[in-house]
Amino acid sequence: MKKGFTLIELLIVVLIISTLASIAAPQYFKIIERFRVLEATTAMMEIKRDQEIVMLKKSAYTNNFQDFDFQIKDKNGNDCEGKVCELRYFILEIKLVGNKYMIMAQRKSDNETKPPLRYSNYIYFYDSQTDQFNCTDANCVNDFID
Repeated sequence: MKKGFTLIELLIVVLIISTLASIAAPQYFKIIERFRVLEATTAMMEIKRDQEIVMLKKSAYTNNFQDFDFQIKDKNGNDCEGKVCELRYFILEIKLVGNKYMIMAQRKSDNETKPPLRYSNYIYFYDSQTDQFNCTDANCVNDFID
């Protein structure tokens, strides 16, 4: 009698492994994307802090990265200048809205840093009027906004 596995046993093992992989893969991508959102959140928290310093000094908010005491670095390691700053995974922009401001981080979708299909091309933002972070995509809100 030969020892070995039958075709049915091998198919059952493959089915179990593929089921486990189909459960684990979306969770893995969600965690990776959450870490990428952390890049934008960290930069936004710095901007938020520096906006209050600029408000105390100049009595108005700014939409220029050069007006901040702390310089945010772009994807190449240079100081951000102007109204828009390109990070590794996001494009940051500060918009003045009356006497308030919004910090918008649009997820880049180039070939190198393309987000998973679940998140496609969302905008993660901070609104100073409500003092809250939010997202333009339902999946983004469910997965990243606590």
